[in-house]
Amino acid sequence: NLCRCTGYDKIVRAVQQAAEGVTN
Repeated sequence: NLCRCTGYDKIVRAVQQAAEGVTN
């Protein structure tokens, strides 16, 4: 788990949502 950055989780979520948006 990389919890060193505060907004890391938000960035990961945004990337995952973007990936899903591109896939669908």
